Amino acid sequence: MDQHARTLVVSGFIKQYTEIKETWVEAEAETRKLKVRADELEGIKKKAIDDYHKLRAAAGVFGFDLDAESKAADQEKAALRAIAGSEEPVAPPTPMPPAAVEFKTIREHALAAAEAAFPNPIRASGLRQQLEALGIKTHEKTVGMTLYRLLKGKKLRRDGWDWFWVPEVERQSAVTAQEPESSGSDPELLLNAAE
Repeated sequence: MDQHARTLVVSGFIKQYTEIKETWVEAEAETRKLKVRADELEGIKKKAIDDYHKLRAAAGVFGFDLDAESKAADQEKAALRAIAGSEEPVAPPTPMPPAAVEFKTIREHALAAAEAAFPNPIRASGLRQQLEALGIKTHEKTVGMTLYRLLKGKKLRRDGWDWFWVPEVERQSAVTAQEPESSGSDPELLLNAAE
């Protein structure tokens, strides 16, 4: 092969190699974008599942089964479409998958229920009934004491029998507005204790 022919052949191979390399680089970049998007979508799905479980917990506090009510509402819509003669097919409802992480403590369950009910309150009796419906048996005072500890931790506030979620923003503003605690060397306390 003479030099001119060799140059043409090498040039053709280099051109094909460059095209293949560019195709691979584009595919690799697209794959990375898709992986990032897949991670984003997994995060969205996890949040949706967590939100669903919080909403279901709040529904239990108010005394109803969210899944059963949702199924009944879907059946009612399907019946109304059938009566109206709608040709639109009705897809069966997709059940939510179980939570990625189930509630492990009564405290976590109480926080989730209060947050889901916000700005409405929850009550200890409703939360206790909800826990029993989930098969969680507790001492009669466990829920009330748990709510009280959350009150002391500034995560809930109380108005009679009603317990309200305190959003993080309110908690932080309450902490900055508090006066600094004393060192505990109040002479009046010492005198009262001695009497």
